[in-house]
Amino acid sequence: MNEPQNFFEFFGIAPSPLLDEVRLREKYYANMHEWHPDLHTLKSEKEQEEMLALSTLNNRAFQTLIDPDKRLAHLLELHGRELEGQGGKLPPDFLMEMMEWNETLAELEAEPDAQRLSAFRQMISNKEDELAREILPLMQTYSFETADEQMLDHLQNYFFKRKYFLRIKEKLTTFAPLK
Repeated sequence: MNEPQNFFEFFGIAPSPLLDEVRLREKYYANMHEWHPDLHTLKSEKEQEEMLALSTLNNRAFQTLIDPDKRLAHLLELHGRELEGQGGKLPPDFLMEMMEWNETLAELEAEPDAQRLSAFRQMISNKEDELAREILPLMQTYSFETADEQMLDHLQNYFFKRKYFLRIKEKLTTFAPLK
């Protein structure tokens, strides 16, 4: 497996699940101003290609780091963590809860109920907030150099749980507004 490009390093910022988005934007725009292909139309073809490659990398790195879920995935990949097909490592009680939520979604789809749907959405939101509060102290103390296997396991579990939440929320967006 090839080692992934380190987008944190590209922007000169410390790898972290939490970062200063204002600083990231400043670096992104400074790079964009320096490397945008339209600013180098009078240069040689080779230099234009280099600027296009840097501009493309700048955009890809920014799109990854500005999104908290993509940022965490990138960070875990930098630690050599495999993120495909690993959701089965989550605690059985969490997986059972996800099965129950999917059953609730199927029931709501078959028999729409505005009040029950609203309560379900609120419950999902509350659980998501609880998950974020639980992981925040770990994210705040994270250091790339000192992150141990236990910390990385917690971050990876959080990542997979977030994926489940996002899928449930995506399914909820397909429900027609109920009166």
